[in-house]
Amino acid sequence: MFHDVNWLAVLAAGAAWWVLGSIWYTVLFGKKWAVLTGVGDNPTGNMPFIFGMTFVLETAAAAFLAGLMHLTDMGSLQDGLHLGVMLGVFIVLPVTWINYLYQRKSFALTAIDAGHMTVGLALAGLILGAWR
Repeated sequence: MFHDVNWLAVLAAGAAWWVLGSIWYTVLFGKKWAVLTGVGDNPTGNMPFIFGMTFVLETAAAAFLAGLMHLTDMGSLQDGLHLGVMLGVFIVLPVTWINYLYQRKSFALTAIDAGHMTVGLALAGLILGAWR
């Protein structure tokens, strides 16, 4: 599954997804997300670990996406975008929404978090498709 994967493209896709997240959760939706999660303006915790693990996990997801694209013989920029959006809308959104329904979280939080993952998968798919 991974023998023909372009690992440089996977790293670039993971990095782009990570940068997207930093913009998503600061400039675009940071204040709303902080209110909806109860984190507030000054999050606590081991932020270097959290940021590092986010990069690792988003890169792992990009690697899976690259392997899936290889298995299904998807190789274009359009294929990558399409697959990323489909995974986001039909896997990430329902799973996130189910979790948040039981946690009594708002749909606004679902949209912010699942939106980030869906756009991240689409961005990763674009990069992987373009660099295949």
